Amino acid sequence: MAQEFSLAATGDGRYALLVVLASICYAINVNTIKNKLQGVAPMAIALANFIAICIPALILLLTSSFPWDRFYTDAEILSSMGYILILSVFGTAFAKVLFNELLTFSSAVFSISITYLLPIVAIGWGLLDGEDFGGLQWLASGLILGGIYLVTETKKAP
Repeated sequence: MAQEFSLAATGDGRYALLVVLASICYAINVNTIKNKLQGVAPMAIALANFIAICIPALILLLTSSFPWDRFYTDAEILSSMGYILILSVFGTAFAKVLFNELLTFSSAVFSISITYLLPIVAIGWGLLDGEDFGGLQWLASGLILGGIYLVTETKKAP
């Protein structure tokens, strides 16, 4: 049976402000790296980012309801933690180093516009996983690519 699709907003809209806040933080991060940390190695920048989030992450982990008593004995927990490790090393740490490297030889605007391709990559993974790809997804992909073109287009003098 097909699932019904609705564009109606439900829930607490204040959480949408977190997306806006994340976007602002992302812009500050990219401009700081480009303008203030130009001589610092991309690996060092990524390492400093992960060291900075270590303490808050450990506090959250230790105060959460994580099942420490089953951690080493439950195969599902161990496999889940293994997948999280793979995702964090290759999907986050390696990507962060590559992004910082991209910032060293390109502009901040171009580097950020690369991240607009992430939804399209996610759709590709969804297709490989057997998910449907309809007209709305084509439209959204076109809007994303059009936005990338408009942002990165070089202006020609008249």
